Amino acid sequence: MTLVEASRNNGRRFDRLEFLKEAGGAFLALGFIAWALYVAGSALLFTAMSCDESCYRPDEAPDWSYYLNSWQWHAITALAFAQLGPAAIAVALAYRKAKRVALLALAVHLVALLTLFAIWATSERWDFTASVVVPFFLAEAGGIAAVALLSRGERSRPEGST
Repeated sequence: MTLVEASRNNGRRFDRLEFLKEAGGAFLALGFIAWALYVAGSALLFTAMSCDESCYRPDEAPDWSYYLNSWQWHAITALAFAQLGPAAIAVALAYRKAKRVALLALAVHLVALLTLFAIWATSERWDFTASVVVPFFLAEAGGIAAVALLSRGERSRPEGST
């Protein structure tokens, strides 16, 4: 039952619990997508603030973040988008009740996100771990809960189909 179906009273008793589960799943899904957008925006901001004036030659740089053409800058940009797409796809598939494929997309999102954080954490410039660890676990748990809440039950079918 979708949120719209749960809100209708088609001659049957209004199911508040079903409505709350669907609304909770939608709320968690919005928070999860907002988290993925935040990570993508932060990563793009991080790459935009690369070492424009404080760059070193590769053999003199203290770490990769002081070298403009290091591969990590390009990897962070690519992974910022690579984690965002599967997050949105996971929520969309969960809403369509395709639970297994939604969980697969969620796993791809998680791998891309962890790879992004692993590269990001090797920089001496940015100590992001303290400010990201707790929101990371909360947002990922919210994403898993959203997929679980939105994808339970049978697949939605258009009216009139068998």
